[in-house]
Amino acid sequence: MNFDFDVSEIRINPATDAWGPFRFNLKWALPNPTGDPVASCTVKSFLNGTETTTDLISSSSMASVGNAVDVWFKYPGVTKTGQHILELTATLVGGGVNRFRFGYVEVG
Repeated sequence: MNFDFDVSEIRINPATDAWGPFRFNLKWALPNPTGDPVASCTVKSFLNGTETTTDLISSSSMASVGNAVDVWFKYPGVTKTGQHILELTATLVGGGVNRFRFGYVEVG
């Protein structure tokens, strides 16, 4: 599977519950980051093709910061262990939409 960020991994377990924020910088992936910056960004998570966003990420824990998004993760419990893939959807001021994938958020 191809990801849009350098290969990386975030580990979430009971000891790192509510850890963060983790910042995903989209500036260099956008066509014109200064002339058409990010207006908003949503983040969804998936485990084996099943959406786990409400288990892993609280919508109130995401914040767009310039051309980046900050995300706080919560430990979703033992039933959601494994490698979660994130899908970031950035909507630009000019109306364009760009999607990026990050792997993995390892829940253990």
